Amino acid sequence: YPSEDFDIIDRLSFEVEPGAFVSIIGVSGCGKSTIFRLTNRLLEPKGGRIFANGRPIGEQKNYCGYMPQKDLLFPWRTIGENLRLPLEIRGGFSREAGDARIEAALADVGLSGCRDKYPGELSGGMRQRAAFARTTLTDCPLLLLDEMCYHNINLSAAFFYARKRARRPPCNREASFCAQKQIPGSL
Repeated sequence: YPSEDFDIIDRLSFEVEPGAFVSIIGVSGCGKSTIFRLTNRLLEPKGGRIFANGRPIGEQKNYCGYMPQKDLLFPWRTIGENLRLPLEIRGGFSREAGDARIEAALADVGLSGCRDKYPGELSGGMRQRAAFARTTLTDCPLLLLDEMCYHNINLSAAFFYARKRARRPPCNREASFCAQKQIPGSL
C-alpha cells in the first residue's frame, strides 16, 4: 500500500494452469488480498508484471471476476437485481436470458426462492453465496475469491460449482483462486 514503508510482497512469481483451483493460505496481513488487488488492478504494482491468459492485465478487460471478503451486495437491490449487475455492465443479454442465468446461478448455490429478497433478509452465509453467484455471472476466465471459506461457503461446493459452470456455455472458466486465513493448528 502507498502508505506503508515496506513491501509485503517481493519477488513473487507463480503460474496457474488453466482449470486449476488454487488456494492461498496464510495469516492475516501476509498479502493474500493484496495479490488479488494487484491481479484485478485495484492496486498498481511498484514493479514487475502480471499476466492473465498470456497477456499483460493492463491490456485486458473482463479477465477476472473478484469476490472481496465482504459481500458488497447493494441493500436497495433485491438479490436478483444484485446478480443482474454483471449482466447489466457487460450488456448483450435480453431480460429473459438474464433472468434464466440468474435463476440458474441462485439454484447452483442453494438460494432458489431468494431472488426477490433483499440482502438484509438473508443470513451472512446466504449473502456470501449470493455474492459468489454474482461473481460467477461475470463469465470471466479467472475468479478471485477472497476468504470465501471463512464466510460459510463450502470450498468443495464452490469448486464443483466452478467446474460445472465451466462446462455450461458461454462460460469459459480458466482458473479460480481462493485466499483463506490460516486457521491456527490447521497446517
